[in-house]
This record gives sequence, structure tokens and C-alpha cells, in this order.
Amino acid sequence: VTPGNGQPAGQPAGPPGNVVPAPPAGGMPWATPGNPAAPSPGQAPGQNKIDCTITPPALGTCARERLIATNPNINWELKCGTNVGSCFESIIDINFEAGAFPIEELKGFWFTSQYAAAGATININNLTGRSIRIAEVKCDKAYSCQGLTIFTGPDSFLEEGDMFCNAPGACDNCWIKKDALDAGLPCRAYVEPI
Repeated sequence: VTPGNGQPAGQPAGPPGNVVPAPPAGGMPWATPGNPAAPSPGQAPGQNKIDCTITPPALGTCARERLIATNPNINWELKCGTNVGSCFESIIDINFEAGAFPIEELKGFWFTSQYAAAGATININNLTGRSIRIAEVKCDKAYSCQGLTIFTGPDSFLEEGDMFCNAPGACDNCWIKKDALDAGLPCRAYVEPI
């Protein structure tokens, strides 16, 4: 599976007094000079959540990293927030192995800062033989899920009303696809109509 749909494009400012920064083309957003490159977080510690709260390029950020969760339980959460761009362009693999404890749904994914999951890719690899629903995907800050792609595979899914795109540009160019060959549906197709 290939990474997401690229970097977020520059966007106009939001309401007066609420300026939304646009990341530079080809560069890490909001870089702070002098900070060393971040180590790879790798395997999620424990299996209750991946919690990414650090702005790039500070040490420990999840931005532009590959994160892996194997056989997470029903209470598992993916949280990218608190600080700007915390999962920017990251690749997140959620793997359910054959024989894993059967669950019917994952609690959800929360992208709660500007550009939290911009350009990120989530790969759900479900080999359990049972369908798994992603109960909630929340994109509640400006451009938080811009360019995000979620590959559900054939045995994972979202339903209408499971996606929340509650801010300007939050779900621009955001896609839900079965695999890389699937044209998919825009994330907004899973938002509850008002």
C-alpha cells in the first residue's frame, strides 16, 4: 500500500484572528530550528492506544513515522492531537492476525489538532475472518484530516455517521478505500447528513 495523497496544500486563513498555517511545499510543517530528527516510535507500547501529541520535528513525534498496532482490543484508540501536525504524513498499520481475539469494532481515531493526520495513511489489515467496524473517526480541527487515506481492506468498514469533519478543510482530499486499486469514497460520504 502506498502512502497517503501527499502533503497538505496551503490553505487560506480561517475566520479573522484564527490564522491557519500552511506547511511549506516539500518540508516538515512548523519546523523548529535546531531540533534533531525524531526516532521511530515503531510498535505501539501496550495495545490500548497510539497517542501522538508532539509537534514535529521534536523528539518523539509520530509525524512521518511508521506506527504499528497488532491485535488491538475493542478499547484501542488512535489519538493524534494536542499539538499541530502530530501524525503529519505518518503511516499507521493496524494488524489483526488470524486467530486474534475476535472484536466487532475499534473505538476509533481522533485527530484533534490542525494538520493532525494531514497526508497520513492508515492501513487496516484484518485477517480474522470477521468484519470490524471503525466506530468513530473525528477530524475536528482545521485541515486535521486533509489528504488522509484510510485503507480498510475487505473486512473492515465505516458506516454513515462514523466520520466527523467539523472544521474548515478538515476532510479535504480525505479518502476511505478498500485497497490501493479502489477509487474509494471521500470521507465526507461517511458524515451524518444534517
